[in-house]
Amino acid sequence: MVQDGGGSPRTEARKIFEAQSDNIMYLLRAMLRDVEQLNAPIDSMQLVLEPTVTAVKSLRKNLPDAPESENSSALAQTSANIDAMHKAFDELTSMVRANMQVHPFLFDWMLAMMVTFAGAYLESVLLLLTEAKPEMMATKDKVITGDDIIGIGASNPTEERWSKLIGIMGQRWATQFLREKPGQWIARLEKFGAPKYRAGLADEMKLIWDRRNAIVHAIPPALGSDPAGPNDVARFVQSKSGFIKASEVIHTFVTSTDTFVVELLHRPK
Repeated sequence: MVQDGGGSPRTEARKIFEAQSDNIMYLLRAMLRDVEQLNAPIDSMQLVLEPTVTAVKSLRKNLPDAPESENSSALAQTSANIDAMHKAFDELTSMVRANMQVHPFLFDWMLAMMVTFAGAYLESVLLLLTEAKPEMMATKDKVITGDDIIGIGASNPTEERWSKLIGIMGQRWATQFLREKPGQWIARLEKFGAPKYRAGLADEMKLIWDRRNAIVHAIPPALGSDPAGPNDVARFVQSKSGFIKASEVIHTFVTSTDTFVVELLHRPK
């Protein structure tokens, strides 16, 4: 089934993938917005606090020591206010650093979700292709057995047997296809007639899929177990950049594949 979303035609599978991807990107924007919104007041407070503290210390040295002095009383209140601001500043800074620790973990799992969405997309369009072009399933791999044929013949009317057989073959063929590596997917799709994918895309996808496998099988660091430090900022920047790059690569694969699938499904039979 092919739908036109107001631009170029696209499959229903791509529409689902893009809706899921949009939610992930919304989450990304919200995470970055939260960090930026906390950073802005912290930076502003820092600019005010440091010179103010210095000025108060200088004034204390030059004011009379008499407790009844109005200037001394006002200065004491100002100093107390600054201490309260300093405490709020430290709390905000701690919150930002905590976010810096948590976000790399979230970026990792957002990447894992994008890989899952791409796999689901590919499975859906492969099934579309098996329905429209069953000859694509010609393979040396065994996807149907004699028992399957006997079972279909025994439980279905004659006019439904072929469609049932194609359905079973298609699902198993797609499952076997997905067990291969991304580079093999691209090679097989190009063999089916897809225009040549962007140079380097297969290697980039392999790295992303390997990264996904490492994420889901590794023991993650315990969040909040260590005090926040300067390295957290570097990890945050690196993990954010890695996720954005992976998302772009996955979108390139899905867009290119979908263009081919739509064109193939529209070819005259």
